[in-house]
Amino acid sequence: MFVGFNQFRETTVFGAALMYDETFESFKWLFNAFLSIHNQKHPQTIFTDQDSAMGKAVSNVFTSTWHGLCTWHISQNALKHLCSQNEEESDTEEESSILLDFSACMYQYEKGKI
Repeated sequence: MFVGFNQFRETTVFGAALMYDETFESFKWLFNAFLSIHNQKHPQTIFTDQDSAMGKAVSNVFTSTWHGLCTWHISQNALKHLCSQNEEESDTEEESSILLDFSACMYQYEKGKI
């Protein structure tokens, strides 16, 4: 789905597609089709998940658009990859500490303090 804001800051659906395959060529076609129905107007900003084919197509087609990664998708991937899948091997204190540190990196950024 292509979702954004209109001139009144209301959430608006600008387009949607069901994709058979998620390849660079498919995303490139989709993004070019999006541009053709929107008079070649590029979005100012686009947020996507961490799909590499999509990211490559975004930079190839939306050349004047700022591309960012969706924090929700990043957080879901962190939960998936940082937490134990096996309850018996789980060290919940260590996992909790890792997730808290990760969350602090994502959401408690202070400008000028690195």
